Amino acid sequence: MSRPARIVYPGAWYHVFANGNGAQPVFENGEFGAAFLSVLSEVAAATAVEVHAYCLLTDGYHLLLRTPRANLPQMMRQLNGQYAHWCRRDGRRDGRVFDRRYRAVLLDPDGWPLRVSRYIHLEPVRTQLVADPLLYRWSSLRALVGRSDSPPWLTTRTLVRLAGGADAYLAYVGYGVDAETAAFYNRQRISPVLGQPRMTASTKPRASGIEIADIVRRVAEAFSLPPALLYESKRGRGAQATPRAVAMLLARSPGGHSLEAIADALSVQHRSTISVTVRRCRERLKRDNELKERVEAISRRLAG
Repeated sequence: MSRPARIVYPGAWYHVFANGNGAQPVFENGEFGAAFLSVLSEVAAATAVEVHAYCLLTDGYHLLLRTPRANLPQMMRQLNGQYAHWCRRDGRRDGRVFDRRYRAVLLDPDGWPLRVSRYIHLEPVRTQLVADPLLYRWSSLRALVGRSDSPPWLTTRTLVRLAGGADAYLAYVGYGVDAETAAFYNRQRISPVLGQPRMTASTKPRASGIEIADIVRRVAEAFSLPPALLYESKRGRGAQATPRAVAMLLARSPGGHSLEAIADALSVQHRSTISVTVRRCRERLKRDNELKERVEAISRRLAG
């Protein structure tokens, strides 16, 4: 039976990971890790693939990638092939390096790249290699938050911007992996898609031109919260309940986004929840002048 084709399109986000063949480690020591990162830098440059986060573990690796040219299979064939060749060269390793075809999870661009980056950066903690992810040498976290020099091939601006700054991103990592992300990766069979990414949704022109990510960022600024928190659905009336409601309201108008797009972006299970939340938020604005003024100020910044 032939293997299913990868889902590829320009601008797609992926969480890519692979494990070693059998019980063999992929990275036996620092020499192997440095060699892999060297190959990654060369291949990323040659294929114009953006590397937003990485973590190397003894038995495998995790990458957060964006592909402007819709060329993930070509990039990964070069990456794994060249690294495997390096491993076998001069007798460093015999046989296969990786145990199977690499895994690639296509990510909904609204919210999920940020959440998956946190999952990646916390892998050394989950696997009990370190207690503090900042102490782990073989991940992109330190470079991302400015605690070490960033290699030129690592894209750091996007995740930091989405989180609201380097310190905010570090605090976001400190919250730990959210339940929805943990449940997704704890499944016996991991789905090849996380969220509901669609080519048409990402390329379709918006009446206002205001993206949901920009709305979330502005709302988070107004409420002094990390933007990342607004992408997460939590039960009860937590600190993010009102800001999430405002984000939904502004995504509908002036954002002009569909209920489905907002539900996908903000991890809302049912579209009807968006309608109810927006209606209640509008009713609240009629009697809460302070909130009304705050929402109007956010709207002016979005228009600005």
